[in-house]
Amino acid sequence: MLSARPSTLFVRRGTLLANGGTPLANGGTLLANRDTPSANRDTLSANRGTLLVNRGTPLANRGTLLANRGTPLANRGTLLANRGTPLVNRGTPLANGGTLSANRGTPLANGGTLLANRGTLLANRGTLLVNRGTPLANRGTLLVNRGTPLANGGTLLVNRGTLLANSDTP
Repeated sequence: MLSARPSTLFVRRGTLLANGGTPLANGGTLLANRDTPSANRDTLSANRGTLLVNRGTPLANRGTLLANRGTPLANRGTLLANRGTPLVNRGTPLANGGTLSANRGTPLANGGTLLANRGTLLANRGTLLVNRGTPLANRGTLLVNRGTPLANGGTLLVNRGTLLANSDTP
């Protein structure tokens, strides 16, 4: 387990790889600038902290990207879960000019907000599920390809953007 309490874990042009472990930023910041934090079959977790990617790619492959009262922020980067689950409980995954992508995975926001400002929320063969939360695309694109965008007790809001469902029923 990798733990950072009220501090910053900063990796520049490198790879943060956890195989079967848990990189945990508790009250701190997991910051990747032009690098790839990779979580393979594990949990990349920010508890009351911030997962910030500036022109980088946090990759959760068959793992879980979890933010509990925290903010995973992709600024000009890509928040990618391949066969994994980006899970937000009372938090906000924010893709500003970036991409929050789930390929064969399940982005699940429970009581949180999924926000794309001039970015793309993409679920390819996955499920965009919001339980008591709001997936919000402001001047962005909420794209589901062969997937199911589901808002249960929540709001699906697109402001000057595009909600596109390909080969499925919106």
